[in-house]
Amino acid sequence: MPKVTEEHLEARRRQILDAALTCFSRDGFHRTPMQAIFEESGLSPGAVYRYFKSKEDIVAAIASETLMSFAAAVQSGPPGGPDVVLGRLLDTIETVELRDQRLRLALQVWGEAMFNPRVAGFVRGAIEGLQERVAAELDEPDQARALVALLQGSVVQRDVYGEDFDAAAFRAAALALVSQREGASRLKGGTNSPRSRRQS
Repeated sequence: MPKVTEEHLEARRRQILDAALTCFSRDGFHRTPMQAIFEESGLSPGAVYRYFKSKEDIVAAIASETLMSFAAAVQSGPPGGPDVVLGRLLDTIETVELRDQRLRLALQVWGEAMFNPRVAGFVRGAIEGLQERVAAELDEPDQARALVALLQGSVVQRDVYGEDFDAAAFRAAALALVSQREGASRLKGGTNSPRSRRQS
């Protein structure tokens, strides 16, 4: 039998994840049976189950790769303060592949995490992973949590308000707030601020 290449395996995995994103975005996580994902992907049940055992496994994979995009963005340039890092996170929303489907699924998964311990586990792990990456950049865990919360808030408002959500205005206002707070901290703390310590 011909050897199955890594490229083939990854292509099949991508096919399943993209099909699931389409289904979840269109019908919702709860209303999407595995059968719908089989049909959308054009693959047999056996082919899909070779990669993922359940909808939760598929969602966990989607959440993981989405958060990886944001984690990579944190360190995509020279070291910066909270405003720089937040700007990179918000900019990533605009460029992430299948953005609308991923963001819509994120809201569903966050809600599901309130009632499903398994979903809560990987959601918390994904968010904490991003917070740790931001904290490593800033040397400030509490600031990291606040910045990730702002990112999540932008996702919520984008979905709730749809076309009425002004991403550019939200970005400008959020960065202005963070910049003001950072400036006040530097005045109060002098050269002992996290950013000063990193640049010394």
